[in-house]
Amino acid sequence: MKKYFSLFFLCSFVYSQEFPKFTPPSPTAYELGKYGEVPIGLFTGSPNVSVPLLEYKTKDLTIPITLGYSSNGIGVDDLGTKVGLGWVINTGGIISRTTRNGPDELRGYAHPAVINEDYKSTEFINYYYTIFYGSQLTDTSASLVFDSEPDIFNFNFLGRSGRFTFNNNGKIVVLSDFSLKVTFNPEGLGGFLINDEQGVKYYFNAIEESRLDTTGDNGSSHTGTFSTTSWSITKIIMPNNDIVNFNYADEVYNYITTLEQSINCWYEEYPVDNLSNDYCHQTANPPYEGPILSHRLNIKGKKITSISSTNSLYGTINFEYNIAHPDVANYSLLSTVTLKNNLNSVIEKADLAYTTANQRMFLNEVKFLDTTKKYNFDYGDLSGLPNRLSFAKDYWGYYNGKVTNIKLYPNLSGVGKTFENNFNAIFPNGANRNLDETKAKIGLLKKMTYPTKGY
Repeated sequence: MKKYFSLFFLCSFVYSQEFPKFTPPSPTAYELGKYGEVPIGLFTGSPNVSVPLLEYKTKDLTIPITLGYSSNGIGVDDLGTKVGLGWVINTGGIISRTTRNGPDELRGYAHPAVINEDYKSTEFINYYYTIFYGSQLTDTSASLVFDSEPDIFNFNFLGRSGRFTFNNNGKIVVLSDFSLKVTFNPEGLGGFLINDEQGVKYYFNAIEESRLDTTGDNGSSHTGTFSTTSWSITKIIMPNNDIVNFNYADEVYNYITTLEQSINCWYEEYPVDNLSNDYCHQTANPPYEGPILSHRLNIKGKKITSISSTNSLYGTINFEYNIAHPDVANYSLLSTVTLKNNLNSVIEKADLAYTTANQRMFLNEVKFLDTTKKYNFDYGDLSGLPNRLSFAKDYWGYYNGKVTNIKLYPNLSGVGKTFENNFNAIFPNGANRNLDETKAKIGLLKKMTYPTKGY
């Protein structure tokens, strides 16, 4: 009996050769969701670094604008956020979605052959599609493919974090250490409302959409579909009816997130009653080396431009983006954050400066209105970093210094006893994907100098 056997090796995200079925969020949304999901430093051993920039204050509310560093390593393919690699900026809050198999609102999330028929009903699909897109899904035929599990929504805002998902009745189930209620935004479609234990209402209506397209070096291609991947906070209403507004500008850009390559072979499997050894026999069919696939993420994003209140006495915070990314068109980094009072006078300002290393951006300095007050960041020698998307990476996507790699799949030498001794000989030489601990640490933050000159 002949069977088909495939091995897939990717750099940072895992997809099948049938083209990807999930769409990642933008770098900033992804890092913010990850930053809020796990208390950094408690279990990972990564540095727990926080840099306060400014605060927006009303009578009963304080919104801290802070930088956070949460990197466990710089992946070869990592692009970085609006404040550079390894860093995130917290400006209020975000809900990000991890799409599992398919977006909930497009196809439900129970495979008809697996569990609960309720999830794949026309009513169920139209309910979610209406929530997210404002209209029913027109194609509700039985030919639709239904995904097998619900999406996960991660939230992170003003010191509160957690996740939620949907049950088969369309109800939101919250998983958090905080007493929070999450509902769909009653003011309109396409957003969420979170109520906390003190009666404060947080609205998340700034929608970001992503689409993943794939092309192969053999001419194959696949165009994905835009889906909503994050919702940024747009408004906070206090019990005393003070309202804080978060304003955004559109930002449309795209970049290659990762590369993928597969290696395939045929093998003949002995019947159990004839099996005398613990292996499968390799036939003479040569292996097939798959094309190199490029996954390009198209983002209809949002970047925060200001925080203000319906009460002008509280002033405003403005955000400026004047530093172009060297490797991605129409994608800019945060350059200045300014706090102004109700008379439009500058109260405090933070200027951000960056170091460029092989088309990567690293936060180098934060300097305030009082120029003697500043933070400096040292990453060591950044010149050793390879080009983004380099093949010189280990199994986990970190740099390993093997710049002579010309394949993405690894060397299969020593695969194991499940194949005959000649198994290795029939495959092309693959890449060295072994870990190099020293190389993997290149690009990590080594030292932070405080305004007090301590570090």
